[in-house]
Amino acid sequence: MVLWRPWARSFWAFPCWITDDPRPVEARRAGDLLSLMAETEAADAAHRREPTG
Repeated sequence: MVLWRPWARSFWAFPCWITDDPRPVEARRAGDLLSLMAETEAADAAHRREPTG
């Protein structure tokens, strides 16, 4: 989910799936937000692949 926050003049995105760390990411430019989203999704996917035992 991505929101435009006019009072902050920034984009704000947060995951729409269950995750251990559901913090939003924020950026002033759409391209920067996309990069942050990709990093966050990759980190979450890597965390899910780690063995838990």
